[in-house]
Amino acid sequence: IELVGGESAQGTGGAVLIASGMGRALTSGDVVVRTEMSGPGGVSGDVVVQSGTSCAGDSGSISLVTGQSTQGAGGDIQLLVGRGDTGDGGAVLVAAGESTPASS
Repeated sequence: IELVGGESAQGTGGAVLIASGMGRALTSGDVVVRTEMSGPGGVSGDVVVQSGTSCAGDSGSISLVTGQSTQGAGGDIQLLVGRGDTGDGGAVLVAAGESTPASS
């Protein structure tokens, strides 16, 4: 399945929104993005969240934000790395981008 926002020749490209349903009396639905396990001879697919390159100005941000609660705790953000059974577990890499001086 491929979901793509519309292209614009002179304005802003189209947006894509994936949202769960609201529970009017109880809980809203979950949104899960994942790859399934591979067959015996392969590897599972990657999940990539990436903003696009900007040609004039700042590139887009990626935000992970949990919702507020009026009668409970705020939501958690978890970064969990998988383990390996024949090698090391996965790594967590957090790196800030470089800045290059503007050309004069």
